[in-house]
Amino acid sequence: LLAIARGALLPNETDIEISCDPDCRLSLLGIQAVQQAACSSNDTIVESGTIYPPTYFTDLLLHAFEFACLQNDAGTEYCFPRFIEWNQNEEEEEYCNECNLGVWKSRLSSPFGWRDGLFDQYTSLTASCNAAPSWAVTSPSQYALGYTGAMPTMPSTTTSSTPRPTLSCQSNYTIQASDWCTSISRVKQVSTYNLMRVNNLPAYCGEFPGPGTSICIPETCRVHTVSPLDTCGKIANAAGVTTQQLISWNPNINPECSNLYNMVDYVICVGPLGSVATTTASTTYTPIQTTM
Repeated sequence: LLAIARGALLPNETDIEISCDPDCRLSLLGIQAVQQAACSSNDTIVESGTIYPPTYFTDLLLHAFEFACLQNDAGTEYCFPRFIEWNQNEEEEEYCNECNLGVWKSRLSSPFGWRDGLFDQYTSLTASCNAAPSWAVTSPSQYALGYTGAMPTMPSTTTSSTPRPTLSCQSNYTIQASDWCTSISRVKQVSTYNLMRVNNLPAYCGEFPGPGTSICIPETCRVHTVSPLDTCGKIANAAGVTTQQLISWNPNINPECSNLYNMVDYVICVGPLGSVATTTASTTYTPIQTTM
């Protein structure tokens, strides 16, 4: 379940059968209750510069269980393997299937799965499907308790021989009302991590400045917006580079690429700094033109 939650495993039917034991969910709920009763507000978990409640890992596993173990209305099959198949192969005729919509909704209903960009895709999807109001989702409550201000760094165990490049401010940009770190990254053709790093801001867009603030824009690179179905190998193959190169250009991706799930909807480099700023294709939902 942790590998599924981290995005390090796209489970097949065998994986689902092993992971989706109902007793497992009951055990996790029991652990969660014990933690909530025993821990105080001073007990926290810090990961990648973000401060979480003490139930963080249990909550993360329960989130994985909810979306990975979702079944169709008849209870005859698990939805997630079909979700992966339909979206990877762009089988548009299945986009409005209850299983596809259900996995999208389950992921977005949790703070672990919510991303503004994914919400926009899902909203377009439900509109194209003429889906009932019951399929609508709203932004979940804030889960993180705060930020340490520390940026994630490349672990010392990396096999890459390329040192982390020194960033410099290439230009200045004044944040507009409709801007967010990811939208600026896409327009300016820079990685979201480098944008945050050159401005000495916490990782994952924590404490991102408001409108009217002037920020530095770092060196450009060929960029790619991470999608929920991406893996390092898949991104590297599409960009015509090696996985080792991809990781060397993105110090926030660990050597195993097991933390890519944290970067969904964020922009990463698929070429060295200063390379031609062209965007690679990403596996994202393409709005359907027909209704159910």
